[in-house]
Amino acid sequence: MADHPRVLHISSVHTPFDTRIFERECRALATAGYDVAYLVQHDREEVRNGVRIVPLPRASGRRQRRRLVLPQVLPMALEHNAAVYHLHDPELLPTAAKLKRLGRRVIYDAHEDLGRQMLGRATIPVPARPLAAWGAGWMEKHYTKPLDALVAAHPVVAERLWPEKCTLLMNYPYTNELTLADPTPLADRPCCVVYAGGISALRGITEMVDAIALLPADLAARLVLAGPAMPESYLEELKARPGWSRVDYLGNVERQRLREVYGSARAGLVCFLPTAHHMTSFPNKIFEYLSVGLPVIASDLPHWRALLEGARCVLFVDPRDPRSVAEAVARVLREPSEAEEMGARGVAAVKERFNWEAESRKLLAVYERVLGGQ
Repeated sequence: MADHPRVLHISSVHTPFDTRIFERECRALATAGYDVAYLVQHDREEVRNGVRIVPLPRASGRRQRRRLVLPQVLPMALEHNAAVYHLHDPELLPTAAKLKRLGRRVIYDAHEDLGRQMLGRATIPVPARPLAAWGAGWMEKHYTKPLDALVAAHPVVAERLWPEKCTLLMNYPYTNELTLADPTPLADRPCCVVYAGGISALRGITEMVDAIALLPADLAARLVLAGPAMPESYLEELKARPGWSRVDYLGNVERQRLREVYGSARAGLVCFLPTAHHMTSFPNKIFEYLSVGLPVIASDLPHWRALLEGARCVLFVDPRDPRSVAEAVARVLREPSEAEEMGARGVAAVKERFNWEAESRKLLAVYERVLGGQ
């Protein structure tokens, strides 16, 4: 491989410091010696952790992206003249195909199961969703067929999208990425549990807020929510619920601050509702919680249970039932010794299996194949 091959990651949808794109993939490539840039909506050009952020115009919503952002992606990408282009959004698939027709090396990163997303999309009439799901799947396969390589964040997607050239890269954390140097024992922390990620109804946040309201006053339990509301109006719905008085809403937080949030909690919640899309996804927050020694309270989804039950670090709940969630929260708060043991088993599982160090080696191998040993 030549010294410092130039790599351009491109997203029209994600944030500049997205966990998978920036924290995992771009940083791993920069550490390995690649010259890495990330073309993304941002307000300025900057370099962070060896990765250059190249700003696209900011846009609000899909219509503005189509008008302000997407027309600029291809010319800016070509101006960069990268050895490898790594694209991250379904709306960029036509751009990926154009780059390939122009003789460029192109990787597509499938973060989600696009077809299943269509089955649960509220903006599509219910009778039309199966056809939309089929169409999305066809489009994805059509545009990705000529590309040099594919990577996928979920096993189902990796098996469906040209498996002979698709590599599974799970959203596992770095082993010590979010751990504190001297963490406080769970029993000595405040009686709070945390959810970090997008705040939306489909992620079970309403049920979490209702669950915290069911806990007895003597527990003094609180729910910490760290992440952006999607949409922002959803926050007003949550504020009207009785449990909101026991919620600490932090909004979007930087990684350093997230480390402190995790270090003051007794458990992490991931109570996604059982939509078609969630039946194949693995949120990276599950593994972040495990990496910092937090017992996890998670939706009892078959693929989550199959992967995690043997590690004995998760309490599975019915995410549609606030009482089920409340009982699990009460258990970790009232039984700190059991919670500590669950947390220790979670840390061990991350060190043994669920870590980005192992996944990043697979990413580097993909790049070596695409570059063909140059």
